[in-house]
Amino acid sequence: MAKKEPTAPAAPAPKPEAVKDTQNDVTRPMKEGNTLRIWQIADEISKKLKRPALRAEVMEKANELEIPVSTCATQYQRWRTYNGLERAAPAPKAEKAPKAPAAKAPAAPKAPKAPKAKAA
Repeated sequence: MAKKEPTAPAAPAPKPEAVKDTQNDVTRPMKEGNTLRIWQIADEISKKLKRPALRAEVMEKANELEIPVSTCATQYQRWRTYNGLERAAPAPKAEKAPKAPAAKAPAAPKAPKAPKAKAA
């Protein structure tokens, strides 16, 4: 009877390397968690409104999902950078109506000063 020679175990198949999605020096998150969820929220809002999502809109949704504010703020800015969006412009302030000059009441006449008493 012929002896079988032990064969070396087959090398495990190499894992396909995860392709990182990087734009503007920012890598899109791939692992599930709050970081990815913020990006998904921003993408969903942007798609729905057909414009880039505003920070307040993303923060509001993240607050509903109890995602920490600091995570939301950081990932929102990274999302904007990744998408090549300029720094978010501040919301326009409502114009204030010009102030009307206050009508001053006429000054009351000053009372005459009492004469000083001479020291004895």
